[in-house]
Amino acid sequence: MTNGKIVAIPRIRNDGRSNLRQILAGLDQPAVLQGFIDDWQALSSWTPGFFAERYGDRDILIETSSQSPIPTDPAAYLGARRYETALLGDTIHGMQSRGCDHGAYITYAAIYATNPELKNDIAPLHELHGFPCWMPSGLRRRLTLRPGFWLGPAGISSPMHFDRHENLNVQIYGRKRWVLFSPRHSADVYYRQSETLPVIFSPIDMTQPDLRKFPRLASAPRHDFVLEAGEILYLPPGWWHFVESLSDSINVNYWWWSPAAFRTVCRVEWVSFWRSMMRRLWRHSSKEEADKPTSMPL
Repeated sequence: MTNGKIVAIPRIRNDGRSNLRQILAGLDQPAVLQGFIDDWQALSSWTPGFFAERYGDRDILIETSSQSPIPTDPAAYLGARRYETALLGDTIHGMQSRGCDHGAYITYAAIYATNPELKNDIAPLHELHGFPCWMPSGLRRRLTLRPGFWLGPAGISSPMHFDRHENLNVQIYGRKRWVLFSPRHSADVYYRQSETLPVIFSPIDMTQPDLRKFPRLASAPRHDFVLEAGEILYLPPGWWHFVESLSDSINVNYWWWSPAAFRTVCRVEWVSFWRSMMRRLWRHSSKEEADKPTSMPL
């Protein structure tokens, strides 16, 4: 893609000596965690076919696009993004027969609310391991977001952006490629360089980066790796990531609050507020100038 330095992502295998809570407490950078969910029923049963057969008649919220093929430029992608409700079975069959051309991607779906039995096949990793052991369980639940369900076809991708919360992303089925950049290199992915994009998105199309337009990207260090079924990616708040499915894939992700997440949310809200105020001032100033007689100095 580019000639930037690719840094190997840390991989931590479960050796039985440290539990997941202890490992997460000592991490301040992304890592791939291996061997921590080998007993999950989801790893042996969750496939696109399983959901099409068992839950095909259930409604689910899907992400679609008004353009075909789905654009990969971030501004075009977000501008064309739509959400609609569809039958899960029809969505999966469309993905399997047409792949990305079907134009549908199940993203952060609340499938467990209507099918609570699926929770038995996984575990609330963020609630169990994302907090100190002394923290009351009720407070932990208040500081966690609901688990997300993701199902998409080979070739689908998400534009580069960062999350505001702590994140554990579990690869249940299939494979995904991840490209990560540290928050320290936000300038190299042109953070806040587009007035039309939400603050958390980079303007770079990572499927075909334009290095003439974004030259700093070429030398930016990054992690570039594949997340395999049964592996967990720990992603701290603020880390930039581009994700593409190398096969039909199913993921479960867990977001939760932490001091670092709170700081990231405050930063995003402040930048968004400042940008909004500048737009208002600019519109007001432009209107005043337009109302001036042409003989008045600008």
